[in-house]
Amino acid sequence: MARGRVYKSEVKTARDALLRQGTNPSLDAVRIALGNTGSKTTIHRLMRELEAEEAEATPRNGEAVSDALQGLVSQLAAQLREEADSIVAAGQAEAAAKVAAAREDVARLTQQGQDASAQIQRLQTTLDEVHQALTTTERAARDRDTTIVGLNERIAGLERQLGEREAHLMSAETKHQQARDALEHFRQASREQRDTEARQHEQAVQALQVELRRATDAVASKNDELLSLNRANARYTEQVGQLDKELRDTRRTLQTAQTRVAEAEGLRQANQALEQRVSQLTVDIEAMRREQTTAHMQWDGERAALADALREARAQGERWGTIEAMLSNLQPTSPAIDGSSS
Repeated sequence: MARGRVYKSEVKTARDALLRQGTNPSLDAVRIALGNTGSKTTIHRLMRELEAEEAEATPRNGEAVSDALQGLVSQLAAQLREEADSIVAAGQAEAAAKVAAAREDVARLTQQGQDASAQIQRLQTTLDEVHQALTTTERAARDRDTTIVGLNERIAGLERQLGEREAHLMSAETKHQQARDALEHFRQASREQRDTEARQHEQAVQALQVELRRATDAVASKNDELLSLNRANARYTEQVGQLDKELRDTRRTLQTAQTRVAEAEGLRQANQALEQRVSQLTVDIEAMRREQTTAHMQWDGERAALADALREARAQGERWGTIEAMLSNLQPTSPAIDGSSS
């Protein structure tokens, strides 16, 4: 650290050392020789004092130089030194100011360079992020193109499936219409057959009723129980489903009549005729029952066939409903695919 005070002896020693070295003992050189100690004003003042003392101590030579001229020269020399020192001090101050300004400029430029480096780093980071985003976007675009190609293929497949389903639906509709026509034809034929069988059955029943009424009229005068048998037979003819029960009632009535006829010997011949007639009626009723059984079997077969046709029609209708549901589910799918691929 520089000292605050410099002595004249130290300044003289430093100046003399510089003179011995052949160096001009300027103010800066003396101060540097002093180890940058003391202020320049003090060192300059001490150097002038030393010069003044040396000028006073210098002996007067014998040449023609007057004391006034010697004093003037000394004064001019001192004045020149002061001016030179002032100029040097001003130059040093100006140089120091320029150095300080240059240092400030350097610091400012250094800061600007650091800011520029940071900005460049940020820009480089942003550029890397942009490159990464661009790479991601390109990858996403390629994936989207691949997805679009897959969706286009899927749309084409769905369109083919839709065409096949439409063709299948048209075929199913045609089959369904044919089934409806066949069912309607079957219903019409069954209705006509039922009407024919009903008429035949009614005619047979009517014929049987005529026969039973004749038998009833024949035995009406002989036994009230035979009237019950005739009524039972008439009821049996009216409702074919009760023929067995009425036949059993008739047989029981016949047995009762036979018992009564056995008591009344005079009615034996009539009873025999009645028995023959009842036997004949039994045979007719059995035949009619077989015919009725056959008709029922045919009716059951037709009804089973009709039930199968109805089940097939229902199954066809359910398949139709399933296909319609599939089509309704497919219809909103295609627009969604088109929208995503656009």
